[in-house]
Amino acid sequence: MKDNEKEQKSQELQQLDGESEMPAVAVPEEESIINITQQIEQVEENIEFFKKVRTLSLSLTNYKDWLFQDTSLYLMDSGAEKIAIAWGIHIKSETPKLEWHEDKKGRYYQFVAHGQALSRKLNRYVEDIGTCSQRDKFFGTVNGKLLPIEDVDMNMIRKKAVTNLYNRLIKRLAGLVNITEDELKAAGIDIDKIARVKFKSGKKKEERKISNGALKKREKLWNICLELTAGDEQEAHAKLIKFSSFTVGKKTFKAEKLEDLKSDKWIEATFNRAVKEYEDYFGKAFEDIEND
Repeated sequence: MKDNEKEQKSQELQQLDGESEMPAVAVPEEESIINITQQIEQVEENIEFFKKVRTLSLSLTNYKDWLFQDTSLYLMDSGAEKIAIAWGIHIKSETPKLEWHEDKKGRYYQFVAHGQALSRKLNRYVEDIGTCSQRDKFFGTVNGKLLPIEDVDMNMIRKKAVTNLYNRLIKRLAGLVNITEDELKAAGIDIDKIARVKFKSGKKKEERKISNGALKKREKLWNICLELTAGDEQEAHAKLIKFSSFTVGKKTFKAEKLEDLKSDKWIEATFNRAVKEYEDYFGKAFEDIEND
């Protein structure tokens, strides 16, 4: 091989060898490192900000703005409204849509409400849905059993879907998801005063002495209270206490939840008071429930 051919071949090998080398790892410039550090600091500031938002929001409420549903804490409309006003939350919702479904228990419906919420003070925007089914525990069941579809007030189901939407939007904007009892205590709220609602899976021993007719009237009481307050659960509890209260000597008795009404006589008196206010308010007769 001639000298010039050897030299050309050597140059080609060197070129191939250079092309086969792995590219060098890019090292971040100092400016990039500074930007990342600033972003981390910004995230940390945001976390602290929303912790303060959560704390301040809870401090706006009191024990009347909360409800224990079984063991879960539920923010009432009154509390959600206080928080919405404080943070300038604006909500826009669409007309609830009626949807039909079917499962092993049969055909049933639910309302689905779509909406959006914006708070310029919090610099946040969220979208969500609120739903309520014909099988809602408050409106669609009695003693743990599903009511026939014709006995469920569709208008109340629709209203609760919208209420649930507003509640979800406000809680998400203010970071009030999964609130604990300890957080309410830290906000100065006496959790022992919070009303409690327990959903029953069956009859309790102490209720066996109550007639079936009285049990039906007791369950119907809650629906009457809700109808009188346009679905406001806090106000409905106040109505229940008002209708059930009576005084013997210096002692006053009242029912803060349906299960407190443990005698036919007390249930009957409370039911009759509720019916009277219902008829006075709506200007129409109330169709009573027949005893079994």
